Amino acid sequence: LDDLLSLRSEESSKIIKEIDSWIDSMEGHYLESSSLGKAINYYLERRKGLHRFLTDKYAPIDNNMAERLNEEIKEKLAKELGQVKERSNSS
Repeated sequence: LDDLLSLRSEESSKIIKEIDSWIDSMEGHYLESSSLGKAINYYLERRKGLHRFLTDKYAPIDNNMAERLNEEIKEKLAKELGQVKERSNSS
């Protein structure tokens, strides 16, 4: 894991700095309501969290695991709700 943190620090931080620099340079050059404006604002609102993987070796670089878990929970809830609805319709 220490190698991963070192790699993130050395390689990923360069890319993040370029992204941050570009986003900062765009200030005042886009409409808030445009797709670009929404994307930039999304990034700015979440910048700290998006940078966390650079300093926390346990932070995942993406949220795929959380997304999969979320889908599993939704599927289970939908199945359970369907069963509850079937029981209430049959009584």
